[in-house]
Amino acid sequence: MTIPVEIIGTGLSIDDITKKQKQIISRADLLVAGSRYLDYFKNNSADRLVIKNDIDSIAGEIKSRMEKEKVVVLASGDPLFFGIGATLLKKIGKKNIIIHPNVSSVIAAFARIKEPWHDAFFISLHGIKKFCRISELVAGKDKIAILTDPNKNPAWIAKKLVKENCVDFEFYVFEHLGKKEEKIFHFHEVEPAADSDFKSPNVVILKRKIIPQFPGEIEKTEAEIKKDAGSDDTIQMNHFRKNREKTRDEKKKNCFESSSLTNYGIYPGMPDNLFSHEKGLITKAEVRAVALSKLKLISDSHLFWDLGAGSGSVSIEVSKFIPLGHVYAVEKNADRICDIKRNIEKFKVANIRTIHADLPKGIENLPDPDRIFIGGGGRKLLKIMDSAIEKLVINGIIVINMVLLQNIEPCMNFLKEKGCTTDLVQLQVSCSKPMPFGHRLEALNPVWIISGEKH
Repeated sequence: MTIPVEIIGTGLSIDDITKKQKQIISRADLLVAGSRYLDYFKNNSADRLVIKNDIDSIAGEIKSRMEKEKVVVLASGDPLFFGIGATLLKKIGKKNIIIHPNVSSVIAAFARIKEPWHDAFFISLHGIKKFCRISELVAGKDKIAILTDPNKNPAWIAKKLVKENCVDFEFYVFEHLGKKEEKIFHFHEVEPAADSDFKSPNVVILKRKIIPQFPGEIEKTEAEIKKDAGSDDTIQMNHFRKNREKTRDEKKKNCFESSSLTNYGIYPGMPDNLFSHEKGLITKAEVRAVALSKLKLISDSHLFWDLGAGSGSVSIEVSKFIPLGHVYAVEKNADRICDIKRNIEKFKVANIRTIHADLPKGIENLPDPDRIFIGGGGRKLLKIMDSAIEKLVINGIIVINMVLLQNIEPCMNFLKEKGCTTDLVQLQVSCSKPMPFGHRLEALNPVWIISGEKH
């Protein structure tokens, strides 16, 4: 019979290891741990196996010894929190392992600043070689704990945040938690942390700053001004109104200067640069706003299909209007699926499901939609429309964006043949571009928006 492997979390230091856990360690035939933790138990007579980088050989040695010997693994902090415990569960099997949890460095860090951690987002930078924009990882998160490594240290994190203009955080660094040399650094701004040196090991916590609400409270109400000055005192009243508008404008200005736009939620026609997208392949902001109006999202529980979803910008904005509904974003390009998922995470949207499929495949098993948007399709456009319109509910609406003249008449005729009332809008947008002494207008490609209501 196989003897279960016992994985013990060491907490912040040897003082966190319980009496029961020490008894288990004393009975070990093989003690597996990093060299630092093995030094805790120099007088233990068990064989020793030092954990380095080759976890496969470690797991192999444990498997070969656990048949007849008692194997104990010492893990830093909590074995299942970004630790070796999760890896050994996969390689050895859950039935062959017993876990003894302990305090992790991140949980201790939150305790030090007396901050609840149940609503925190956790990131580990250990061993990550390729790294995306850190602003994408923290977007939409108010409380983030980061496990650093020697290269991706607190100063490196702060520099990334500054470079990506994502600085609306308080920045905490915790050095040597649980040790005599423990230090805690609290920066009210991110920038100073970028120019500081920190000792390893350490943990970082980012806490988003509280954003002031606007328009805010006015110290004196209009009725109070009237009472003080008399109802005929128009000079005093005009003075009050000017001060009120000035106060509101100042609070709005301060609010927008201290935070990214995403803090204010999703709205129609958001700037394209707020979304992850591939080389400008995105439904432009102004076109998106008109398309949403044509969808007539009158119920908060619509079921919506976004076919040829691209970056998912339309799906993201539709989700704002149907919080009790469901959004299905179908896209054939794998890289664009990744963009959609990044945008879902960034805007903290919970009701969007991504489907990787080459249309018209991938929609046959989806629930019947109330609204459909087609932003792409190419040569398959009519086939996609045919498959989609069959599933569209009675009185449902389909909206198609197109840039090719040749598609307009066939699509309009197709919708009419299917018994839809149709509408066509040609949208030509020009956007201002800065010049040395002013601005010029730059025209975007004209877009035709066809909408049909099924009867």
